[in-house]
Amino acid sequence: MLRFYGFKAEEMVSAAYPDLDEELDPKSSWALRHPEFFPLDVNRASYEELLRIPGVGVLSARKIIQARRCRKLDLEHLQKIGVVLRRARYFLDLPPGQGHFSALLSSPEMLRQALLPRKSSREHPGQKRLPLEEPSLLSS
Repeated sequence: MLRFYGFKAEEMVSAAYPDLDEELDPKSSWALRHPEFFPLDVNRASYEELLRIPGVGVLSARKIIQARRCRKLDLEHLQKIGVVLRRARYFLDLPPGQGHFSALLSSPEMLRQALLPRKSSREHPGQKRLPLEEPSLLSS
């Protein structure tokens, strides 16, 4: 976060937020605490601003800067570039007809729930258990 995305240590943890959110990635957690920064227009945002959008990495931000010189970007372009739209779409100012997810910014808890990683049906909360051998196999 500090090295690649330009965050400062005091932005990630402070007196008001002494701990990182264990369920969210650090960039999503920061974004939830700073709704005044969003939504961002990817067609106008600086490289440094793009790096603060959850779901946009260093490579994607560079590709966005390069691609928007030729055309106005929409969700389809962003997906092809490699932006993780599952996270990024909530923080983007989207063109008309592309959907407006930024309304969730007014409800931090709903947005937090939307950003939580999806658990597969095979995952179980807590520590994984070792399978027990069947007693009938031990007695033979």
